[in-house]
Amino acid sequence: SSSWGSAQNLDILNKQINEMQKKGNNKNALPLAVKVDDMTKNKFGERSGQYAESLLKLANLYNKNGQNNKPEPLYLHAMEIMKAANKDQQTEYTPYLIALAAFYVDTRQFEKAEPLYPIAANILDRNRLSNSSLYAVLLSGRGNLLYQQGLYADAETMFSRAIEIEEHEHLENTPDYAVFTGMLGDIYLREGAFEKAEQLLVRSMTLRKK
Repeated sequence: SSSWGSAQNLDILNKQINEMQKKGNNKNALPLAVKVDDMTKNKFGERSGQYAESLLKLANLYNKNGQNNKPEPLYLHAMEIMKAANKDQQTEYTPYLIALAAFYVDTRQFEKAEPLYPIAANILDRNRLSNSSLYAVLLSGRGNLLYQQGLYADAETMFSRAIEIEEHEHLENTPDYAVFTGMLGDIYLREGAFEKAEQLLVRSMTLRKK
């Protein structure tokens, strides 16, 4: 019963972390993620998919909290676990590629980020997921990379497609959609398309408030 208890505790902690992240409270989510990472390793073992997942979550939180020296080894370690389990050609591997690429974009290591997006896109295309919300996240990551490099027209294409997918999947009320519309609005602003920009920025702002 104690192992069931620890599984239940893990569930509760993971839910708390997800709730905090939804509210943008990444600072308080971080110590919980450190705890969950430790508990997951003890419960499932250090070669388990569950442990890889907890490493991914922890690395993402370090990144969001601006602790730039910590995420990379965690991402790489998590990906090693997935590769060892022959999961590196499967859909569930793509969030690791996308997250690592996003970290590289955030830390302006563009040359490291660039090759990761096509690998992830390849896996999703092969699994017929090129219209999924995961693909939209991938496109937005690629869009952000292009945006940071000042390639606004190419970035615009990526964000427009990401928004199309979200609308097709009826995901217009999600935090992702708020980010995508905000980014596209910003690109239109830089390109001088003020009317288009205003519509998107207002939509993004309203969603973020909500």
